[in-house]
Amino acid sequence: MWQKKVRILNIDLLAVYYGVEGAIYFKVPAHSIFSKARKRFGQKLFLEIFRNVYNFVLATRCGDQSNCRLGCTLMN
Repeated sequence: MWQKKVRILNIDLLAVYYGVEGAIYFKVPAHSIFSKARKRFGQKLFLEIFRNVYNFVLATRCGDQSNCRLGCTLMN
């Protein structure tokens, strides 16, 4: 059961990741992805995840992943 929850969490994190990347680099409106993630995680946790994912996206684009806490989760 816990494996399923972890898998769902990873999928949600990836959705946030692609939403952030799409919003930053392709100017794609990511409001629907963000609203679904916000409902699932709650506002406070969503903002923390968003901040970390945003930093991760910028770090990978800049070639510096040292400040990323979600890199392993997102890439596996």
